[in-house]
Amino acid sequence: MSYFNTMLSNIQQDGRWSDIRFKILPFQNNCFRFPEFLYDIVDESEYQRIEEKRLPLFIGSQFGIYPQPEKYFADKKEPILVGILNKSMLSGLVAGLKISTYENNQFNKLSFFSNLELNQNQMSREIIKSPQIEIAKELKEEIAAQSEAESQVVIHINYYTGSLSGLLRVWDNTYLECKKTGRRSKLLFSENIAIYPQWTQVDANPFHDFTLIFENLPKECKSFNLIEDIPEEGGFLFKDIARNNSNVYHQDLR
Repeated sequence: MSYFNTMLSNIQQDGRWSDIRFKILPFQNNCFRFPEFLYDIVDESEYQRIEEKRLPLFIGSQFGIYPQPEKYFADKKEPILVGILNKSMLSGLVAGLKISTYENNQFNKLSFFSNLELNQNQMSREIIKSPQIEIAKELKEEIAAQSEAESQVVIHINYYTGSLSGLLRVWDNTYLECKKTGRRSKLLFSENIAIYPQWTQVDANPFHDFTLIFENLPKECKSFNLIEDIPEEGGFLFKDIARNNSNVYHQDLR
């Protein structure tokens, strides 16, 4: 818990948010590194319920906000208080906690409680024999993570479930194939869908959104295929996806 001492101390000193708690959805639990005594795992209806002292918690990373807030709060007519945990999905570094309002598909920051001061102090104590080398290494990894994220391929998939509950997963030998060179970009990680052999429980909703993040494509690539190469029927297959400048794509799966 000491990893978050600076952030927790800053929250207490601020006074305005010292008595709040947070709530997350079950599928978020594997993504969060956060003090367990500060959050509850809830279902969707409870997550969407407006509460003065218990706020929905999101992850804000180099890949955007997770889960997608418009999926749960687009129909709300008044500003909603939320928490956003600022975290690098590559290095795992937690920069701090942001308290914001969400309205009209936009976040407006009210307070930010940094966790970085503690990280630097902890590193100095833990590696006292060579602090300059180790601190430089930590900072270098974070900078490298941000640069690497800019060159990765992010694919958001909207999956039509037909209003039936069930199980869903993706295999780790899913890849992108450049149409011009045949080069494959491997799957790095996923959000809101389990990787084989695990399963994600899909509720009886018409749609289930998930995200796949891959290695970058070759510079000369103009179009590519997304292929889930598995030893059974029903693998994902998206053909002839046109390359764009953002490296972020949205696909529908029916």
